[in-house]
Amino acid sequence: MQKEMFSKVTEEDGKNIVKISEMKKVLHIVGARPQFIKVNVVINALKNHKRNIKNILLHTGQHYDKSMSDIFFKELKLNKPDFNIELVNKSRISRLSEMILKIDKIIRLKKPDLILIYGDTDSTLAGAITARKKNIRLVHVEAGMRSYDIKMPEEQNRLVADKLSDYLITVSNNSTKNLVKEGNNKKKIFQYGDVMFDSLLQNKKKISKENY
Repeated sequence: MQKEMFSKVTEEDGKNIVKISEMKKVLHIVGARPQFIKVNVVINALKNHKRNIKNILLHTGQHYDKSMSDIFFKELKLNKPDFNIELVNKSRISRLSEMILKIDKIIRLKKPDLILIYGDTDSTLAGAITARKKNIRLVHVEAGMRSYDIKMPEEQNRLVADKLSDYLITVSNNSTKNLVKEGNNKKKIFQYGDVMFDSLLQNKKKISKENY
């Protein structure tokens, strides 16, 4: 995932031509620890972009472990969230509803031009639903991944997120083929590779220096 992602996407979408490179505020919605690694790669790429882009990082609180939080951010030099949502409800449906309501409040406060969601968590689903209801351009990173088991919550989240997104960023040929087979417009699909692999490359030198 390189900065070209935000300069190359200028395809015609219906009657509108959307130039993501001209966006000013980008809201990244994450909720699980692996997603922080993924979003960090994208945010760092955007910081090096020639356009003036303001990144806003929202943590839904879906997964949180206070004892591991600080060391996790420190060791990987991750960007810390601008917003942390504290979830009160326990059931999955109630937490999803709570995330949607609280994401909506932050959207109304910050008024982002573009929203990015990652992977297949409930936070991904909540972000997708809220962005679509607010009519804000939506990008799904790691789109098109399938298990073909509709009983899996993650599969449900993937399908809905992909269907609601304006742009679908895939990690492999298989993911791209899945989206095409499902009838998605090819102009919406951009195969830029695996952000987790990009993270590995970024941290390769640091890992090789560690003594275990």
